Amino acid sequence: NRGRDLPSIAPSTPARIPLPALVFGAAFLVHLIGICPALYWRDAGELGAAAHSLGVAHPTGFPAWTLIAKLASLIPVGSIAFRINVLSALSGGLGAALVTALVAGVGRQGRVTDGVAVVVGLLTLTNPTLALHARTIEVYAPTAAILLAVWFSATTAARDGASQRPLLWAGAMTGLLAGFHGASAALPAGLAVICGAASGPDRLRTFGRALFLGCLGALVVAYLPIRASQHPWTNWGDPSGLQRLWDHLTGARIRASYAAEMGGAGRTAITLPWALRQLWDQVGILCLIAPLGAVLVIRRRLALGVTLVGAVVADVLYTALINPMGMRDAQTGVHAALAVTVLAGVALVLLSERSRAVGLALTAAITAAMMRAPWLLALSPGAVGNTADVVGASELAGLTLDRLPPDSLLFASSDDLASTTLFAQATEASRPDAVVVVKQHIVDPVTQDHLLAVDTLGRVPDLAGYLSPIKALTRVLSRVSGRYFVAWELGDGQTDRLASDPSLGATPLTLPSRGDGAAMGATFERLAGRLALPAGRHLDAESAGFLGRMADLLGAQAKELGNRKVGEELAARASAVAPLDPKVLVNAGGDLLDRGDPEQAAVVFERA
Repeated sequence: NRGRDLPSIAPSTPARIPLPALVFGAAFLVHLIGICPALYWRDAGELGAAAHSLGVAHPTGFPAWTLIAKLASLIPVGSIAFRINVLSALSGGLGAALVTALVAGVGRQGRVTDGVAVVVGLLTLTNPTLALHARTIEVYAPTAAILLAVWFSATTAARDGASQRPLLWAGAMTGLLAGFHGASAALPAGLAVICGAASGPDRLRTFGRALFLGCLGALVVAYLPIRASQHPWTNWGDPSGLQRLWDHLTGARIRASYAAEMGGAGRTAITLPWALRQLWDQVGILCLIAPLGAVLVIRRRLALGVTLVGAVVADVLYTALINPMGMRDAQTGVHAALAVTVLAGVALVLLSERSRAVGLALTAAITAAMMRAPWLLALSPGAVGNTADVVGASELAGLTLDRLPPDSLLFASSDDLASTTLFAQATEASRPDAVVVVKQHIVDPVTQDHLLAVDTLGRVPDLAGYLSPIKALTRVLSRVSGRYFVAWELGDGQTDRLASDPSLGATPLTLPSRGDGAAMGATFERLAGRLALPAGRHLDAESAGFLGRMADLLGAQAKELGNRKVGEELAARASAVAPLDPKVLVNAGGDLLDRGDPEQAAVVFERA
């Protein structure tokens, strides 16, 4: 047998790591570097408290996110807030990977297509809004990742034709989005499923199966009435009954509160340009090449083209008409920005197929332009997406609760204070004897029922029938005056005058006793000291904004108490700490009007 020819064995090639996996690893690492080490501001505390206590968050409840965040909170690494922040970072990495997969799937396989797809996926890191949500407790990054997965699955089914299994996955995930931020993602996801079904064989049957799986996925909302009926620590709106569940899912309370700001013929001319400007702020120069990508991809892969163009239109209209308030807090526009990013990537891939030199040169030029942005990779100090130094929210909760005497009542007006104290009480059992009341919600029957349930000392009286926050708060303050300590967060113009009435005993912010104008200054210095960072490290933008607004409000209160000098000093501090905060600017403009300088006041109002 020695002379017998043996079959040749080809040398084995090393297994190739898929490009989306590489992009996922790189993006996740970047988000992890810039991740918030503790609790973030705004809704982060309330969402984290809902996840930790398996409760009900603000509308639309986000039950699927709550369950996943609860699992993340059980990982024994770091604080509870950090663990849920890591969930957002994983979602940001997954989103970047799916952008790469979508772009690569349009072009012919090859190094050029792969290279362009990788670059476009990593460009998602330069989106400051997405970077912010991928590093803090929020629902937006996981929602975006699932939406991208729907787009990828549905368009894969439309491209392959033979197997409709990816479309069925897309249908199930579309239904599951009802448990995330479905208000903004449902239409772009549903459009993808419709386009995918229309592109394959046996359209009606396939769409019917996808629709059935979508309905099964949407059953996750049953979590809301089930948990609400068990009275968890966080039970926003108590959606235990059908009417309250419907109100919660449709955001009835939010629509009622912000009806004047939501879309209408009189405001669309203002909010639509704002929404388009927000889109430019998120993806910049990619907006210029995305229309070319739309034309090219519609000619090659109709389902993907219609899905992405429809997503841009739907998200811009959602921002302008339904949730213009979200632009103030960087909560909208992410889905449109991702669709624009994919369209721009498609244009670069298809141009590279026609002329490698032109396509690669254009990709390099766009990448260089994006990386010259001041929020490069959202890692530079003070950048919108850089949350690595944010500790102010946790410090605020500590400052507030630590200084409250036993059996206190805390009346909050801002999401920042209400959310951070709620998180501390829910996750750390901090100061269970203190009752936190959001002033604006005190006339809500659900809030009143909750207060009566948690207030074991009977400090909050029955307020049934009280429709005015002023009257309801006056009754509470009259009942507890002299018996319990009342801490009062400034910031709500309608009710703050109650804190100036000595007979009611409400103490602005968290002073140990009722103070004069000088005490207001001392309160600010104490707050500034707690929110400040060690030497050499910057104060993050959100902490600076909160601190500036507090200085401004305390200054106004000091003036009401007759100490104009301290009031003006605090107003100056507010402008120095948060020179671009709209509320600080508006109040500064009002001071200029009081001083008889309307021209300069007009300039300041315009800046606001």
